[in-house]
Amino acid sequence: MADAEFAQTITLLHDAKDGDREALAALLERYRPVLTQRIRFMMGPQARRHAETGDFLQGVFLEILHRLGQFEIRDERSFLAWVTQIARNAIRNKANRRFELAFSTLVTTTLGIEPVTRSGNPADMAVFDEQQQQLVECIEKLEHEHQEAILLRHVEDLSFAEIGERMHRSENAAQLLHARALSRLSALVGD
Repeated sequence: MADAEFAQTITLLHDAKDGDREALAALLERYRPVLTQRIRFMMGPQARRHAETGDFLQGVFLEILHRLGQFEIRDERSFLAWVTQIARNAIRNKANRRFELAFSTLVTTTLGIEPVTRSGNPADMAVFDEQQQQLVECIEKLEHEHQEAILLRHVEDLSFAEIGERMHRSENAAQLLHARALSRLSALVGD
């Protein structure tokens, strides 16, 4: 980046931090292409199946708006590293929420109870961890193809057609394999 552009970026950073909304808009527009590219890369293909890059970008922009006062302006590189970390955290949090939802569905399906989610309450978190550990141990006891069918369906959220394609089976065969896997998993959990 040329010295004049770098100086302008630093000026925009200072002005935005001081509450200048136009400076913030100009700053975000300046970094939109590089942030979009970084978010797309960090998301990976699996996350892009469940969310749009633009959705994360909007969330990152909102987070920047809320937290810009906390940012210590050193240089442009530190700003880019800071906003990249905000994006990374947003992607990780979304993935964690997806996992907890998939896990909740699997616990409900196999254990027949309403699972406890990570509410921040230490007792709830301990129960959640215990349920998760019990389920993981039972999944590990399954035959490999049963493990794969459950993980593809409940963690990767694939359709039965996609599972069949991935496992070199028909859609119906994938659906039957998944049903047998859940049945076996329920029996293991019951033991």
